[in-house]
Amino acid sequence: GADCSLMCPAVDPKLPSSFTSAGNGPALVCAGHGRCAGDAASCVCDARWYGVACAVYCDPAETCGPGAGFLRATCGVDGACVCLASPAKGHWAGATCAECLDGWAGQGCDVPCPC
Repeated sequence: GADCSLMCPAVDPKLPSSFTSAGNGPALVCAGHGRCAGDAASCVCDARWYGVACAVYCDPAETCGPGAGFLRATCGVDGACVCLASPAKGHWAGATCAECLDGWAGQGCDVPCPC
C-alpha cells in the first residue's frame, strides 16, 4: 500500500502455490508476472497470468483451446478455463464447452429460449 502497511501477494519460488510475506524468506512479488497496484496492495497481472499473486499461467488459445479439449473456452479470472458466454461468442456450457448454456439455443448458442 501507499504507506507500506499492506503488502502485495508474493510467492515463494520454491513453493509456487504458497503465499509468503516479507521477512519469511525470498519471495517474488506478484510471482514475477505482474506489478503491485499501490494503494490496494493487489497484483495487476501481466498478459496470460492470473490469480491473486499472478502465479497461474493460461493462454486462451493453448490452455483452453481445442488441443486441450475445449471447443469454446477462455481463461477465467483465476486462470481456469471457462466456457464462453457473450452475445458475440454464444453462451456455452459442458465439460468441453460444446453445449448451449441453459436458456440458450441455436447453432451458435446465441438465441434466447422462449419462456
